[in-house]
Amino acid sequence: MAGSVLSFEQIDRTLLELAGGKGANLGELSRVGGIRVPQGFCVTTDAYREVLARNGEFIALLDELSRLGAGDPKGLRAMSSRIREVVETTRFPAVSPRRSAAVSMSLASQAPMPCARARPPRTCRRRPSRDSRTPI
Repeated sequence: MAGSVLSFEQIDRTLLELAGGKGANLGELSRVGGIRVPQGFCVTTDAYREVLARNGEFIALLDELSRLGAGDPKGLRAMSSRIREVVETTRFPAVSPRRSAAVSMSLASQAPMPCARARPPRTCRRRPSRDSRTPI
């Protein structure tokens, strides 16, 4: 089995199945000159599947989803929302300590990248009156 975590530098479009679409695209973009991609990593699809395969609530929701018909868009939207919530709140560490350690080490090795659009914090101050502004 492949590792649990791949850095963007390790990923390209040939690893679509292992890294997923977003991971493969970020890997490709990180190789294009002039495009800034933050330093990062991707949890592999194998690790993702392992974590979700042990989540009973997720499996039950998928079973329920398979019984919904295409003619029930309201039900499909509601089910989609519930599934998304379960995926987003599933705790990686509680399910797989070995994979959790790989993710934690990858997170710890990432240096924060300053945002190009970062602005200084706003302060509460009164705007100058129109008369006191310097003309351009």
